Amino acid sequence: MRESQHTGQTSEQTGHATAPFEFSLGIVVELDNARTADPARPAAMLRALQAQSGRLSNRFAQPVAVKVVFDPLAVPPDHIDTLLRESGIADATWLDVALLPSPHARYYEQKNIGAQACQTDVVLLVDSDIIPEEGWLEGLLESFAEPDVSFVFGETRIETSSLYEKCYALVTESFPHMSASGPALIDQTHFLANAFAFKTGPLGNVLFPASDAFRGQCALASDKIRRTGHQIYLQKAAKARHPAPQGTRLFFANAFGAGFDEVAHTPARVSEGFLGRLKASPIGSVYRLAKSCLTAWSRCLTQYKVVVLPVRHVPTAMTLAGVYYTVRFAGEIASFISPGFVRTVGDH
Repeated sequence: MRESQHTGQTSEQTGHATAPFEFSLGIVVELDNARTADPARPAAMLRALQAQSGRLSNRFAQPVAVKVVFDPLAVPPDHIDTLLRESGIADATWLDVALLPSPHARYYEQKNIGAQACQTDVVLLVDSDIIPEEGWLEGLLESFAEPDVSFVFGETRIETSSLYEKCYALVTESFPHMSASGPALIDQTHFLANAFAFKTGPLGNVLFPASDAFRGQCALASDKIRRTGHQIYLQKAAKARHPAPQGTRLFFANAFGAGFDEVAHTPARVSEGFLGRLKASPIGSVYRLAKSCLTAWSRCLTQYKVVVLPVRHVPTAMTLAGVYYTVRFAGEIASFISPGFVRTVGDH
């Protein structure tokens, strides 16, 4: 990772007058995450999107195209109508909202479907269960004022309201730990799919290739972007909050699925020679278990103050780390034996 010299500051941070955006914008909202999220979160996300886009509406030359993609077999259309109406999205004159029912389409497929439907210069994709903070939308869009920026994603952290969320954030290192000072735009090697935007001219409309992995599409898309000669930028001014997995079943399914994803990377590792073949074997799984647990335990002991975790609960976080990475290890071993079984268990 290297830091760019771009400032990437929003108009609120600089206090300068704002110029019209020199691009048309499409926004894609997937509702796959709405199946498992707290019902209040998609509504809160849409309200934030409506409010933040409204404050920027005079900077768009044409209405913003909003594509809401969902599986009608999992999320009833009348529920979506209620969401759009109560959030104010349906009545926003600066937004051109379209529903895209997509039977059986899941998370990455929904993102691809929505992006393909956007005939705009820039497409912004956002998860239905994140809560954008003030300046999130403007931060992402202002990034494109820099001529070499074609792809940017926001800084999303895990909610840390409850004890479980604080512990989970430590276990998975899902909290902001970068300096608040310095450039807002930082060059990265990969991105997270929960909130990002890109120029369709250089990158096309389909980013996520097909993959058996649960979350491996992000790594594949990152490789694709870099191979085309473009950089991936993190915009620190675009902050949002993401929920920890809700409920025991989802927690275990996420960890078990993460083990499957590790094994899904086996072909790439085998090509790395002897050490690569070791990493791609159960011996590599044992190594990853030990390393992940030690790293997470160290993080719990040294960074608990970052998530405002009382010191008396550090052992709780360390226990959760041990459970999470042991379940991931079990997912890896099971994937060597019966990948189809793990796909069924990890598919939530």
